[in-house]
Amino acid sequence: MFSELHKRFPEPGAVRYWRTKNGAEVDFILEPRPGERVAIEVKASGVGARFNLSRAARSFIEAYQPTDFLLVHRGEAHEALEGSTRVRWLPAELLPEALDAFLTPGDT
Repeated sequence: MFSELHKRFPEPGAVRYWRTKNGAEVDFILEPRPGERVAIEVKASGVGARFNLSRAARSFIEAYQPTDFLLVHRGEAHEALEGSTRVRWLPAELLPEALDAFLTPGDT
């Protein structure tokens, strides 16, 4: 996952992570454009029919109000709103296309 992110956002510091002192974490944080924040959580397995957010994801959304929160997993696609944040559950093979949507034309 990191290599897909780094190919599209190669600048130093472009791909970050978030972790609290209590151990809550989000795998990747991007800021593709000013005022736009995208969080990405990667799960090794599918989420089944339960499209729930982890406590860490909810904490991050509440604190930072990202424009998008992507949950990459082995399962079906799903989309929901959490406040003003668009939450998308994505099969891993759809990540490259989803990331391309955050690039400014001419960035690739």
